[in-house]
Amino acid sequence: MSKVRVGVIGVGAFGEVHLAAYKTLHDVEIVAISDTSESRLREMAAKFDVKHCYADYNELCARKDIDLVSVVTPEAHHLAPVLAAFGQESISFWKSPSPHGWRTPRKSWRRPRRRACS
Repeated sequence: MSKVRVGVIGVGAFGEVHLAAYKTLHDVEIVAISDTSESRLREMAAKFDVKHCYADYNELCARKDIDLVSVVTPEAHHLAPVLAAFGQESISFWKSPSPHGWRTPRKSWRRPRRRACS
């Protein structure tokens, strides 16, 4: 079985928890990370042996070798990275609902289905 290739957007405190959890899984490979803080990117890349770092999450989402994108940004900033991941046909996951209520996540889940049907 091949490994699930993961990208993580947002490597603050909770993003670090995601990275640590992924690192314990033998069938998961952390391919890339993204964050607006370049110093934090360097720190997390060194700690978790991640070779590809991006200040712009769109660059991470454009990669063709990522199977799953974990969005661990502050809640007010979840939607745009989730839509970027879906727009590139990556699988996307975020751990908490949007502060905009339940309608926003449902809208974002519908978007790839329309794209896939066109």
